[in-house]
Amino acid sequence: MISMDLEEATYPSRVPGFVGDPIRFKYTVIEENRKVFFSGTEQKGTSTVNAAPDVILAICHAARIAPADYTFFDVLTHRGIPGKDPGYCEIHELRISGEGTRLRVPGRRIIAIAQENADIDPSVLDALPEDYRDAFVRLIRE
Repeated sequence: MISMDLEEATYPSRVPGFVGDPIRFKYTVIEENRKVFFSGTEQKGTSTVNAAPDVILAICHAARIAPADYTFFDVLTHRGIPGKDPGYCEIHELRISGEGTRLRVPGRRIIAIAQENADIDPSVLDALPEDYRDAFVRLIRE
């Protein structure tokens, strides 16, 4: 397994007191199977759960890809969700509709979950891109 780094980008917060502030997140685009995985790395402002359209548009702009051509996965960890301990992880497959500023995320499906302070469930690792598992495990555990 190759340990790879994840790309970093930002999206604008929509939370009062933080409106417009850039919120950092990590992502990777897997061209071979047209999948994109992303994870929030800050607990200020709007989470990736609530800002998925902005996150997807930021990724598409940076990577020069079209949202309709890819499947997007939100990797939720303690880094982006207040009150969760290292080791917590949920992976959501997102359903998107629309395009540009009308992009929406009308649904999400949880495909894997790991509880805090436990070994990471193999189903979580299986859901992650193989070459990037080490990088995502660092996000989950650290």
